[in-house]
This record gives sequence, C-alpha cells and structure tokens, in this order.
Amino acid sequence: MSNNRLHLDQQRKQRDDLEARRKKAKDLGPDGHPIRAFFFNDAFTEMKGETPRWKEQSARTKGMQKISNRIFGIEVTCGPIDKVFLYHTDQFIAGGANTLIEVQRQAMADLAMLLKELGHPFPRVVNYQFDNCGENKNRFMFAYCSKLVEDGDLDVIYLDFLVVGHTHSTIDQYFSALANAIRGTKFIGSPQALWHLFDELDEAVRPAVNRKIEVSSNFNLVYHNVLYKLTS
Repeated sequence: MSNNRLHLDQQRKQRDDLEARRKKAKDLGPDGHPIRAFFFNDAFTEMKGETPRWKEQSARTKGMQKISNRIFGIEVTCGPIDKVFLYHTDQFIAGGANTLIEVQRQAMADLAMLLKELGHPFPRVVNYQFDNCGENKNRFMFAYCSKLVEDGDLDVIYLDFLVVGHTHSTIDQYFSALANAIRGTKFIGSPQALWHLFDELDEAVRPAVNRKIEVSSNFNLVYHNVLYKLTS
C-alpha cells in the first residue's frame, strides 16, 4: 500500500473518530444533563477576512491597504446544543498561544450561558479538537487545560489533533459557506460590516456567537514561571 493511500486511510479514520466524539457529546446523563462538551477549532483563511473588499476589483482599489480580521471558528456540541461560534481578532491582538487560549476561554463561557438558558450545568468533561499546526500544540495551552482540571473546574480534558492535510471536515464546509457569502457581496467596507454580514446569514448558517475579541490576557506570562520550574 502506498504512503499516500495510508495517509488517506488515516485521515478517514480520524474523521470517523471525530464524528464519534461529536456524537458522544450529544448524549445526556441519567440526570438529563449533558455529559461532555465538544469543541472543534479551526481558523478561516486570514486573507478572506480582510476588508475593505469589492466583488469586482478595479485598478484604483487593487492596491488599497487592507484591515486585518482573523476569524476563529468553533463547532460546539453539547447535549441539545450544536452550534458554530465565531471570534474575530485584528492586528492589535497578536496570534499564538495567548489568542488560542482566549478563544477557548470565551467559547466555554458562551457555551455555559447557552446551557444555563436551557437549565443545564456545564459538563465536567471537555473534548478539544484541533488541526495539527504548531500554534495549537504549545505548552501554554496544555498548562491552561491542566490548570482547569487542577482547580476543579473540569474533571477531564481530551485534546485531539488531526493529521496534516486534513480536508472536507464539517468546519471546512462551514467556512466555504462564509466564503460564498463574502464573494456574493458587492462591497464590504470594514470588519464591522463583515460581522454584520455573518449576523444576517440564513439561520442554518448564522453563527450562534459572532463577536470580536477586544482583549487577550497574557497567559504566557501567567504560566511561564510554573513551566520554567517544571523544566529547570
């Protein structure tokens, strides 16, 4: 069997495992409450979130400076909730571990609010699904997860990473729907206009959360001393 075939088989198996974990997150315990939460993380192609943008470019608009707007998408499944959350950052919020952790923190808080509206507590088990890029596999994210368990906020956190080159996942399909909406719009003048566009999408595609991250805490600094002591 060729290496390419083996890689494709591994991708297929991982997609099946991912869907099994998502399905498990829909289960309710004997008390009628969700048992676990599933967060499937990915980032929209950065260039597609830039503004201003025209459906038809002209020579005058082609070289115009763009405003950065990075979009993080999370498919969230937990009992009766099966939604997509979108979080936006600009050039003033640096990427890396701090942003990744802040996105997870806000997604957990937003899920907790949705669960509370339905009379459910936040579950004690969380499953994070990421792709295999280095930004997702960093010691500060691992430290954040460890601290949530150590402090008693959660009992178990699972972190799973897709193999390099994964495609055709449900979050990829969702991003394709966003890209189609962007391409079909004559003019998007600012990040705020882009956020509004997403808020006006059909209900089947409209995100349950669509918000800009204004402030990101310095988690690297918070966990640096602890990690340094463990490795020194």
